[in-house]
Amino acid sequence: ASCASSGQVVIIKSTLNPSSILPVELITFTGYNDGLVNVLNWSTASELNTLKFEVEKSLDAINFSYIGEKAAAGNSSVTLNYTLNDEHPVLGSNYYRLKMIDKDGHFEYSEIINIKVNDIPAANDGIIKVFPNPTTGQLNIIYQAANAQKLNLDVFNVIGQSMFNKIYELNAGLHTLVLDAADYAKGVYILNLQNNTTGSKYQSKFIKD
Repeated sequence: ASCASSGQVVIIKSTLNPSSILPVELITFTGYNDGLVNVLNWSTASELNTLKFEVEKSLDAINFSYIGEKAAAGNSSVTLNYTLNDEHPVLGSNYYRLKMIDKDGHFEYSEIINIKVNDIPAANDGIIKVFPNPTTGQLNIIYQAANAQKLNLDVFNVIGQSMFNKIYELNAGLHTLVLDAADYAKGVYILNLQNNTTGSKYQSKFIKD
């Protein structure tokens, strides 16, 4: 994946075993970067009792999260085309896979594709992902910085007590902020991030198990 140019798709063979063989004949699953979005396209030659297609995304090709879905035709014997946009591409590797689900709940995965993005026009600051969530200890906060900035991270419990505070000096790009929540009591916590340069604020939640 490191040799891919910006917007190039790299296909990675999936090592995950499907729950069963589905009567879905997938012809292609591809994608490309179009500025502020990554466009994902796939085609089927035939479908039988197919319910939907879920699109999952990962930053490491291991831990995937749901980002959207498209309803399937159900039954078809002609070529059908589908598309879905990822409106939050990140700088670097963006891995995707399809989860093809039938009406009985059985599913199988497509191969993994990687869209390598080296530049995002007018990229925005923001929290890309918080994982694992729930967590029993370490929490990873994936944050995208549009520009060099000082970022303030605050963690609060549900009654507003401060649990953590730290200021990070970040360059433009994707960053992983690591929070040690091992000693936190079980419950819900609030993540507040603020760009001290612009004043913009971003919020998320996580659960400590």
